[in-house]
This record gives sequence, C-alpha cells and structure tokens, in this order.
Amino acid sequence: TIPEQLGRISYLLTDKTGTLTQNEMVFKRVHLGTMAYGFDSIDEVQSHIFSIYTQQSQEPPTLKAPNLATKVRKTLSSRVHEAVKAIALCHNVTPVYESNGVTDQAEAEKHYEDSCRVYQAASPDEVALVQWTESVGLTLVGRDQASVQLRTPGGHILNYTILQIFPFTYESKRMGIIVRDESTGEITFYMKGADVVMAGIVQYNDWLEEECGNMAREGLRVLVVAKKSLSEEQYQDFEARYVQAKLSVHDRSLKVATVIESLEMEMELLCLTGVEDQLQVDVRPTLETLKNAGIKVWMLTGDKLETATCTAKNAHLVTRSQDIHIFRLVTNRGEAHLELNAFRRKHD
Repeated sequence: TIPEQLGRISYLLTDKTGTLTQNEMVFKRVHLGTMAYGFDSIDEVQSHIFSIYTQQSQEPPTLKAPNLATKVRKTLSSRVHEAVKAIALCHNVTPVYESNGVTDQAEAEKHYEDSCRVYQAASPDEVALVQWTESVGLTLVGRDQASVQLRTPGGHILNYTILQIFPFTYESKRMGIIVRDESTGEITFYMKGADVVMAGIVQYNDWLEEECGNMAREGLRVLVVAKKSLSEEQYQDFEARYVQAKLSVHDRSLKVATVIESLEMEMELLCLTGVEDQLQVDVRPTLETLKNAGIKVWMLTGDKLETATCTAKNAHLVTRSQDIHIFRLVTNRGEAHLELNAFRRKHD
C-alpha cells in the first residue's frame, strides 16, 4: 500500500527554487559600489531619476563649494540613472496589455495604460527587476523583436532599437543586448550575469566580490550588471564577424561564442541587483515533521553556496548553530573518496 511504501522512505531529495521557495521574486537591493538602495530608500532613487529627466533652471553658483557639491550630486544621479536604465533594457521581459473592463486592449496598448499592463517573462527574477525600475520612474511600456520603449517620469517615450540579443544559457550564465538610442544614435552593449563569470568581464574593481558575498549571505539572488559603449565602426566590425561566424559550417557554436567574447572585455561595472525568493507557506513545520519521522532531507540547488546556506537555515533544514561542512571542489572519483573519508574522520 502507499502508506507502507512511504514508511520505507529514508531520504528525501528536494529542489530549492519553486519547491522550498515560492519562485516569486521580490526586489530587495541595488548596490553601486559606494551606495546601496533598498525598498526603504526608493524615494532617493526616484529623485535621482527625476533630476536626470527634468530640465531645471539653475542659477549660476556664486561660491566654489556649492558648485563642487552640485557636481558630486550630478555624478551620483548619473550613476544611478545608468544602472536603472541598464536594468530596464537588459532582459527578455515583454509588457502585455489586457482589457480591464474600462479600457479595451487596443486602446490600452496605444496609450501604454498602466492599469492594463502585465509583464511576461520566462524568469521571475527579470519581472521583479523591471517592476522595480517602473516603481522608481523608468517604465518598460513596449517591446517587440526589434525595439524597446521606456517611459520617463515626465511621460516622454524613449525608443531603442534592438541590434543584437544574446540569450541567457546555463553554460554562459549571462545574457546581453546591444541597443541603439534612437534620439542620440548611441550604441550600447548591456550585459548581466552571475558574479563568477562577470568578475572576469568587468573592469578591475575592489568591491564586487565582497558585496556579492554579503548579499548572498542574506539569501539574495545576485546579478552583476555592466555596459560598454560602442562606436558605429566597432559595432559594424562586430556584426560582420558575428554574421560570418553564424554562417560557418564547422564549429559554428564555438566561433559565435568567440566573436561575442571579443566584446565582453573591460566592461563598465554598473551595479549589483539582489532579489529574494521567499519560502513556501508551512515549509518549516513540514520539514520538521519529516525529520521527526526519521527522514533525512537533502536540498539540491545550483545557487551560490552562501544563498543556499541562508535558505537552509531559514527553512530550519539546519539550525543556526549547526556546523556546516563544505567539501572542496573535486574532479574525479578518487578525490571524492578522499573528501568523504576526511569528513568521516572529522565526525568520528
């Protein structure tokens, strides 16, 4: 019978994302190296974005000190703006407009009606980030295969042409997009991905590794966001090589990856983003009941070690005071046996 079969279970292996957690991401923090903003400081980000897009008549300063202070504020505002704009553009999210009973779908799509807009994407992480950019004043209002439209706090529509898009894969652990700003003609390559791969792509800095670790220890899923400005000549050269690589008969994937990697050098680090995947309802008492029944629960995840550890503690899979043994990286069966034997000796 089923109860008898269940009674023989000794081990339970569970996925983390979507099983122990809800797979519904909530934006928690953006870190710019010298400054970090969470939901409690959303008004500060809004003011930075508003100041960039609003023409303000400024009286010429009479003293040198205020002038310097203004320059510092402008620099911080532009850094915040660049980070928010990158997050609003570098993704695979599509805004979809639905009828709400008052406005029909065609009318809602034409006027970018906020109350009718729903964001659709394969990854809930991306939806959470785009929802955050909307909350601070830069809203994704349109998207198709060839273009992206953003709306500023003043209601102005910014049009971007999508020149290339490089989808996320589990092998590359990153995604990128090349866009042209239709108002200025500027071409920008935006990229976001896991810190393990982005650390070798961005320019030298002294805070990326430390802050990624800090955010991961809080249980946040961290993405690194970067950009690179391209001249028309640089892009045309890349496009020619990229098209040639895609037409190759032999080693096509390798050649395409090599061409893309030629762009992925010395990119400007813009920010880190942190989203939280909250625990499922009643996951703690459920795990407690299983453990009381003598069932050993194993959590499996591809997330960072620090994030996985935080989730395990929050779910009471391990206690806060419990010692966690971390195995070294092994490359073959022999090394795995050595690590297991060392672990046994430690606990004998």
